[in-house]
Amino acid sequence: MKLGHIFGLLSISLVCAVPEVANASDIYYGKFLDDLKGKWDTTARPRPVFELVNDFRFEDPNGLMWTAPAKIKVDGASIPQSLWGVVGGPFEGEYINASVIHDHYCRTKERTAHDTHRNFYYGMKAAGLPEWKATLMHWAVATFGPKWELRSKIIVKNICTTTNTAEGISRTICSAVPSLTNDLVSMPAVDLSDPATLAMAVAKTEAIARTLKTSDGKLLDVTETGIVMVQLKTVEKNAEQYRNLFVSQQHKTDPSKLGILSSTDFGTLADTKVWPSKTVPTISKVKLLNKTTKDTIPADSPFKMKSQDAQLIQDRIKIDALKFSTELN
Repeated sequence: MKLGHIFGLLSISLVCAVPEVANASDIYYGKFLDDLKGKWDTTARPRPVFELVNDFRFEDPNGLMWTAPAKIKVDGASIPQSLWGVVGGPFEGEYINASVIHDHYCRTKERTAHDTHRNFYYGMKAAGLPEWKATLMHWAVATFGPKWELRSKIIVKNICTTTNTAEGISRTICSAVPSLTNDLVSMPAVDLSDPATLAMAVAKTEAIARTLKTSDGKLLDVTETGIVMVQLKTVEKNAEQYRNLFVSQQHKTDPSKLGILSSTDFGTLADTKVWPSKTVPTISKVKLLNKTTKDTIPADSPFKMKSQDAQLIQDRIKIDALKFSTELN
């Protein structure tokens, strides 16, 4: 479906055992309170922007209101553009409602990054996305998207008032008044402009996507220490660990910490392939990518790494395949 048609509609309308979870239809994720209406500015740089015509509100499952005001402009920057070819663009029909809210709050940073990214997940689920897709996008923005903290601190202001007594004597009284304020602290981002880092980020993201799809959204990842189940807290913890790994450059010195990786060129998120035999692989049975095995590991098979060889991973991940196109009408 073309994006222009989507906007028109919006303007008017394993082998591994996994625990049982509540039916997704039984869980309340919140609700969008308005139709999304806006217009494109394709002349904007570095990418086109979408300007809202009306306030666009989302009430999360805790009753907290998230509002993207009329006249603001969003460009999808909260989802790293380098990964659009893997996870999909922010203005795709499935993501757009949640993406507009997420983009706005990533820009204003008036709420914590943790709450902003989690609300993105709530918005996607409220819009009807399947669990594996919503979890993948949540993991991707938590790992590679913007991150900041609101650190509370006490500041003391001196407030002075001057009055005149009945005798005409001027009196000045100064008081030290403490108040609580929040300092915005931006955290380092993953450098996706580095070719080796981008290749490894793509390989990890593809593996996460395939594990999620194979398990129908129940399993997130396969690491050195085992399988990671899907729960909000475990998704966020896993994303934090990988973010720290990439920011600290440990993915280059100890790539074994990335767990299983994938290099399948599936084109778009809709084309994500499940793992071979529809089975989530175990880390012990996954082949090690090195100079000896690089030509023997099938394209659709998982792999792992122990020693960093930037050229090996860059040869396996086709950066040109990350091209992403969308039609703006």
